[in-house]
Amino acid sequence: MKPERTINQKMVEAALIMKQINGEMIQTVPDNVDLKHVYCANFTNSVIDGITADMFCCDLIRGDGRELSNQSGSAPKFNSIVSSASMAVSTFAPWKNRLSELSIDLGSQQLTGFNKLEFEHIARTAIPRAKKHPNLDVWLESDNAILAIECKFCEFLSKRDKKASLNPSYKRLATEQKMDSPWVKAIDVVTNKNGISKYQFFDAVQIIRHYFGVLNSGQKEKHLLYLYWHPENKDWMNIHPYGTHLMELREFSELVSKATDVQFHYMSINELWEQWYLSSNSQVKDHLKEIKKKYSIKINNHSPKKGATNVKRIR
Repeated sequence: MKPERTINQKMVEAALIMKQINGEMIQTVPDNVDLKHVYCANFTNSVIDGITADMFCCDLIRGDGRELSNQSGSAPKFNSIVSSASMAVSTFAPWKNRLSELSIDLGSQQLTGFNKLEFEHIARTAIPRAKKHPNLDVWLESDNAILAIECKFCEFLSKRDKKASLNPSYKRLATEQKMDSPWVKAIDVVTNKNGISKYQFFDAVQIIRHYFGVLNSGQKEKHLLYLYWHPENKDWMNIHPYGTHLMELREFSELVSKATDVQFHYMSINELWEQWYLSSNSQVKDHLKEIKKKYSIKINNHSPKKGATNVKRIR
C-alpha cells in the first residue's frame, strides 16, 4: 500500500527559504527535514515589498495578540516566516488606500463598498467581565455589512496534543439570552463535555469564539470568513492533512449553513488571490505578483534512502 503523502510546517518553511534563495516555485523537500523555526530579521521583512509599517503597526499594537512583542527568548510572532498575521497584512494592506475598489466573492454573494479595514481587530463579546475577547486577523466594514476574517497559514499542519477548550461562559451566555442560532446548536455537536473540539485540524472552538464577538458588533449584516493557505500542488487536497482539514471545514460549514445572524464562509486564500489576479488594474496585478513571489510554492516530497545523511539543521 502506497504511504500517505504528508506536508508539515517544517517542509513549508524549508520550501519558502529555498524559494527566497533560488526564486523557483517548485521545491523538493525531504520528508524529515530538520530545522528550527525560522524568523525574518525584522517585521518589515515578513511582508511583501511595497508595504510600510504605517499600514499595519498601529493596528497590531492595539490588538492583544502581541504580534509585535518579543517573546521570551524568541523573535515576535509576526516575524515568523509562516506567520498568518503577516500573510494577512501582505494580502490586505495594499487595499487600505483604495478600499472602494476591494471586492470579495464569497460564492453565495459578493461584498464590496468597504470603508474600514483593520488588522487584529478585537471583537468584544457580550460576556460580562470577560478578560479576553476574540482577535480577528482582518476586519472589513461597509455601510451595511461586516466581514470578519480569520487567516490560517500552517497552524493546522500538525495535530495539537493539547487543544483549547471553549469557556463555559459562552454557553452560559447563549442560555441566558435564549439564543436559538445554528451556531449555538453546533457547540454540542463539535465539542465534548469539556468544550474541546472533536476536529483534529480545524479549530472550531476559535471560530465559535469569533462568532460571539462578531455577533456583538452592531446591527450590520455579518459575515465570518475562514481563509486557509495550501501549496500550489494540483493534488493538494489529497495531501495530508489538507484533505482532512477540508472535510472538517465542510462538515462544520453545513452545521451553521442556515444561520442568519452571522454567515460563515470558507475558502483558500489562494482562491482569493486568483479572484484578484483577474483584475485589469495594474496596481492589483503588481500586488498579486508580489504575493505569488512570496507565498506560492509547490512542494515535492523526497524521502532520503536508508543510510543517507539527513539535511543539516538550518538555523
